Amino acid sequence: MTEMMLKLPDEIYQQIKADAKSQHLAPEDYVVNILKETMAAKFEDTFEARQFQAKRIPGRKFNREHELVLVDGINYRYRLADGNTINSTSDYMVIGAKGNVLIIKQVGTSQTS
Repeated sequence: MTEMMLKLPDEIYQQIKADAKSQHLAPEDYVVNILKETMAAKFEDTFEARQFQAKRIPGRKFNREHELVLVDGINYRYRLADGNTINSTSDYMVIGAKGNVLIIKQVGTSQTS
């Protein structure tokens, strides 16, 4: 395995540590998982794919009844990468897009109110 030194702003590192802990992972393993998922996602050349890749979305932005998520003032359909259900106290990350359907994954507990 190749090693890579990465400098991160403190607030990003603290968020990575918190998210990794919530998933019972080492921060390094958590980052590797996010990179693998992001690289494996098949992004189409759409506005959504370019605009929202790796965007973090709080769980409170999801309308589970209508299967919509509010992102930058626009409602989008979504699909959970792991097949679970939305938890309003968790955060999610866009890891892909198929047309205007965002593919998302849970990444940790929401830090916003």
